[in-house]
Amino acid sequence: MRARAADDADVIVVWAGPGGSSAAYHLARAYLTCSCWRRAPFLREKVCGDGLTPRAVKQLVGMGITLEPADGWFP
Repeated sequence: MRARAADDADVIVVWAGPGGSSAAYHLARAYLTCSCWRRAPFLREKVCGDGLTPRAVKQLVGMGITLEPADGWFP
């Protein structure tokens, strides 16, 4: 099996924020290869990332992400 280039994927997600990353997760679960691209480094502070709706929290839990305070999550 040959190694894949960074731009050799079934789907390229540009600007892989929460929405793009979630899309890549679901596409990968459907056995598609995804490459996530982002200009800015990950883990930057953003006001809009400080709050999640109950619907968004349900999606994260459904993706297997634990929301424990020990992991840095706060109610």
